[in-house]
Amino acid sequence: MSSDRGAPPRLTEAELPAVTPLEFVVTRGNGRPGLDVREGEFEQVYSVDDMYSRLLFIALCRQEGMTVYRRPRQRVVTLCVRTTL
Repeated sequence: MSSDRGAPPRLTEAELPAVTPLEFVVTRGNGRPGLDVREGEFEQVYSVDDMYSRLLFIALCRQEGMTVYRRPRQRVVTLCVRTTL
């Protein structure tokens, strides 16, 4: 008996979230140039074999505000997590 309640959604290619890189921006303040960093988003891929460990991992990621999903045709044990630094 398996429960799919906590499973991440399967997204199509068009629905996949965009990944943005880290950006460095030159700013001018008080006549002096400065360097500002804009946080980008990146994607990590994890493989969690055990069902209970996978559900716990998904719950922890969602609690921290991360987006958890699967790409099309990925196995159940593979999870993609999108987050910022």
